[in-house]
Amino acid sequence: MDHPASGEANVFEMLLPPQAVPLLGVLLLMIPLTLLAGESLFVPLFESVKSLLIPEMEAMQTHLPTHFYVKLAAFCFLTFFGVIQMILRIRLCYYQAWAKAFSRPDPLHVDYQPDPQQSMLAVLNWNMFRWFMILVPPLLIGAITIGVGFLELYLFNMFVDMPAMSLPAMIVSFLFITLLLSLFSLFSVFNSIWIALITLFGEVAAITEPDLAAKTIYDRCRRIAFASPFVYLLYPAYVLFLLLVVTEIGWLLMAYDVQDLVHFRLNLPLILGLEIGTLAVYLGLNFLKFFTYHDALSRYYRKLPGPFRERFTEPPAPRAEA
Repeated sequence: MDHPASGEANVFEMLLPPQAVPLLGVLLLMIPLTLLAGESLFVPLFESVKSLLIPEMEAMQTHLPTHFYVKLAAFCFLTFFGVIQMILRIRLCYYQAWAKAFSRPDPLHVDYQPDPQQSMLAVLNWNMFRWFMILVPPLLIGAITIGVGFLELYLFNMFVDMPAMSLPAMIVSFLFITLLLSLFSLFSVFNSIWIALITLFGEVAAITEPDLAAKTIYDRCRRIAFASPFVYLLYPAYVLFLLLVVTEIGWLLMAYDVQDLVHFRLNLPLILGLEIGTLAVYLGLNFLKFFTYHDALSRYYRKLPGPFRERFTEPPAPRAEA
């Protein structure tokens, strides 16, 4: 791995890229605002749904007005295009800076060439593809399982009084189908968790090689998912980080509400300190992910058979900008 010669400037740029500074500042302000505003919207929605589903709470049913759902839809839309896209842009800024510190993982591989415009489109396209692969199978199988369950209940009520119908045989058949579909649902959930794990490098590939198709990135992630020994540090670190984030969000939502935010009753130094610390850990994990991806590619290329490598030529170096 080659490092650029200009030491301190490059190190500083890797730690705090100039393009990322305003984005980081806005993100630190948006996170508590988004969480507390989301709580004020999702808690009434949860209570309303719960009162509809639980018969004992029928007397407490609440019908939310139309403008509430308009506000909820606007909040979800702005959250996606605000917070999530801002986090992606911050990652793009950092990956652009980090890519300058890494040479090709192998002579047969192309140079890392992140582009502010193309890389953003590539990472959005990759995330849509990735979350489709993660969420759609379990949701589809779960919906089929629930639908079949309601159908079985309907058929059971229809045929239970028929003298010619064997009740034990019907019950056994329905239980078998239900258990089989439940096993498929459970398998799809574990498969989705597995896909989420092995595709962790996808954003690095999409940003550093924005011309790659999402399916190509997916296939590469599957091949190099465990090629580097650093993944055994990276994967558990991500799980611990997610637990940390969930704990901090839970504390914030229990300690404050949106009224505290409006009337400036928040402990801003504590919240800001937690945000900065969490963001620093998050960026450190992303650098470890970038480094592990680079190391995994290098190891994967080194394990290719010699006759196979000889069939390919080294890609040309990109032309230097004027």
